Amino acid sequence: MIQIPETYFTVQEQTTLFLYACLLGLPVGLFFDTFRILRVIFPHHMVAIMLEDILFCFGCAVLLASFTVTACRGEFRLFYPMGMLLGSLVWRFLFGNPLLKIVRRTAAGIR
Repeated sequence: MIQIPETYFTVQEQTTLFLYACLLGLPVGLFFDTFRILRVIFPHHMVAIMLEDILFCFGCAVLLASFTVTACRGEFRLFYPMGMLLGSLVWRFLFGNPLLKIVRRTAAGIR
């Protein structure tokens, strides 16, 4: 008799992967905040902002693909990017916005 290996994730595994995706969203939020901080410190032209946004999207795509291949056996599910988005929003509202206020005040004081 041929035994077929299990190819589906259990509910517990899916929950764990969602939480890992949320945790992966925290550095994504930090990565985006580096661009926000650079825009505050050094005024950018629209082309530079466009290139930064393209670099950010490419970095997120590579990170999501790496996460899918390494942690998820190559099986992509919609809750991975949703978890990353949730994690990055948590970063932004808990740490990113207060950090950006401090940077803006500091930059205004230096100028």
